[in-house]
Amino acid sequence: MVGANSALPLLAYIQQQHLPRIILLYSAHQSVPAHYVASILETQLTHVDIVFLKTRTPASTSLTFLNHALDCATSTTQALDYYNQIASSSISGTLTRSLFHKADHGFNVPTLLKSLVFRKHVILNGPPQQIQSASQVLASVDPSRVTLTYYTHDSALPAAYRQFIQSFPNSRQLPAVAEHNQRNTTLEFFIVGPEPLKLRQPIAQCPRCHHALYSEYCPICHTRPHPRRRS
Repeated sequence: MVGANSALPLLAYIQQQHLPRIILLYSAHQSVPAHYVASILETQLTHVDIVFLKTRTPASTSLTFLNHALDCATSTTQALDYYNQIASSSISGTLTRSLFHKADHGFNVPTLLKSLVFRKHVILNGPPQQIQSASQVLASVDPSRVTLTYYTHDSALPAAYRQFIQSFPNSRQLPAVAEHNQRNTTLEFFIVGPEPLKLRQPIAQCPRCHHALYSEYCPICHTRPHPRRRS
């Protein structure tokens, strides 16, 4: 997960490791620093493929999804397509007692004031983004047929949300990434169903960089080889 101050350390690391390709994960509110970092890398590393991956899930969840996709896929573009499948088919979000520290989510004033009355919100990452109670999330799934994965840096939070966690017979806690949850106010989670997703077949090959395409847009060379026709 990139920030504006990560450009030079990341550049040095890539040069030291001789990496042929990197994937930059960034959320909507990180678009400006992410593209700033990418512009520096692309200028200095013309031989390295720079892949942008805009995420709708927090850092720990995004990295778990991406690592799983990379393990299963046979190419970078297939991994990115598989990542998008996982992210769009899962339920992910954060459990929090206050919405005020989540300024990047763009909640309006009435919603923030309402959060002072109704505690232990669940912020679902959408799309579209929603705010629900833990009971509403539990009502939308069959806890006995899905798996709950959660992360936090605060060792006290799992106990605070024990009722929600123990509603799932299959649950696991994974280490949170270093930049995640610095204020120790949320418990990040995602829920996946019992049926594994299947890797899809490519629909074409990019005529420019020759990577397999799973959509009209090439995530490697950042072009649209076959633009849509205007009606």
